[in-house]
Amino acid sequence: MFTAHTLQQTFILPVAPSFFNGLRSDNNLTLTEAKADYTRPMPEESKLKAGYDLRIDQNSYDYIGLRGMNAADAAPDPTQTNLFLYKQTINAAYVTYERPFGEWTVLGGIRLEEVQLDLDQVTTNLIHDTSYFQAYPSLHLAYKLTGETQLTLGYSKRVQRPNPQDFNPFRVEGNPLQFSAGNPNLQPQLTNSFEAGYQYKAGETFYLATLYYRHNEHGVTDVFTDLGNEALLDTKENLASSQAAGLELVANGRLAKTLTYSASINIFWDEIDAAGQGLSQLVNVAGRRQASLVGGRATLNWQAGAKDTFQVGAQSYAKSLTPQGYISPTQITFLGYRHKFSDSLSAVVTAQDLSHTLRLHIVTATPNLRDVSTNRPDGQAIFVGLAWNFGAPNKRSRDQGFDFGA
Repeated sequence: MFTAHTLQQTFILPVAPSFFNGLRSDNNLTLTEAKADYTRPMPEESKLKAGYDLRIDQNSYDYIGLRGMNAADAAPDPTQTNLFLYKQTINAAYVTYERPFGEWTVLGGIRLEEVQLDLDQVTTNLIHDTSYFQAYPSLHLAYKLTGETQLTLGYSKRVQRPNPQDFNPFRVEGNPLQFSAGNPNLQPQLTNSFEAGYQYKAGETFYLATLYYRHNEHGVTDVFTDLGNEALLDTKENLASSQAAGLELVANGRLAKTLTYSASINIFWDEIDAAGQGLSQLVNVAGRRQASLVGGRATLNWQAGAKDTFQVGAQSYAKSLTPQGYISPTQITFLGYRHKFSDSLSAVVTAQDLSHTLRLHIVTATPNLRDVSTNRPDGQAIFVGLAWNFGAPNKRSRDQGFDFGA
């Protein structure tokens, strides 16, 4: 996969000659996965499921730096050219057991994972290998109130791993005052989640209200370090901990014969703790930071005919706290169109950020460091594809949604 990134910046003070600084990447991403699942009906209407999942991500990130007075005369820059190799192997086994007890339904399970991470920054000759084992239990309870409503309770332990390029320790120059580098010592974020919900489902109408509390360990966050001479280094670190509590509301339904909708809103309180693990000394900010936040998503689907479906959607990302400041809320819009040639073959066109509203506004404010940056990533994109369903058609294939780019 080949991607190219262009950065254009204007400096007001101090006056400096114009220059071109580019970073071209040639990325190869290989995913190998093998899965085996086993399901067995049990007495008392219970179900036992078990499985094994092997996943191997083996990627190479080849960056070529370019520098010159302008794009036309830019020449390779060896100080920014580097090769990073990433390999992650996950061996996972899981088992779940579900059984009804009158109006109650109990679903419990556990997932066991062994992870091997191999990192190789070829240019700087830095090799970093690590492995770990982790168990992820879960327990969910449902109580049926009526034929359409039920109450739910749940606990789960989850994992969120850093992005592969977050591990690359090579220092990249965005401009003479801004540098960035990854961290090969990052740990995955672990989350203990507790939820209580109320659900209503009747035909195509679905409502869900969920109260939740989540406690996170080792969340990945950006940290800015002063390099001197007004230059900053942006790198990745693990938080000591964070926690969030809130209310999530979800509604799906039909507005008219050809119009359906889906909407959700998340109202929550968030707190991060940057102390511990040496992080407070690194960023010169100790203690906790907290805020009340809101985010949400909405989509509208129009069935123009038996073969044509249109969708318009919008996503609002909530404000995000960092150890030294925050990232402002941002929004992005989506469009989708599907034409069915048959029950098996359809053409899909999706587009994102056509209104160019995506913006990354980062504020860093500490007793001895203040920096405000606004980036407008070029997230505008159009995707065109064909979808071919094998086997007999089913309701899920007829009602499939749209997939949008990241």
